[in-house]
Amino acid sequence: MKWYYESVGRNTNLLLGMVIDNRGLIPAFDVKTVEEFGKYLQMRFDRSLPRAARERLLKSNSPGHCSSIPSS
Repeated sequence: MKWYYESVGRNTNLLLGMVIDNRGLIPAFDVKTVEEFGKYLQMRFDRSLPRAARERLLKSNSPGHCSSIPSS
């Protein structure tokens, strides 16, 4: 994932280096690999980090604890 964070994470393009076969198609193995990577990214970045942090903060506060947490 280092190469992902150092490219897409820094607002640049990620070049996958896909090769087209002699039929003009992307080989099935490469399609499967890219689809699995896409599913992993969807799972990894499914939740908004600020929202998740706020939810953790709300859960960690005891009922008697007074805090000012801005609502979203």
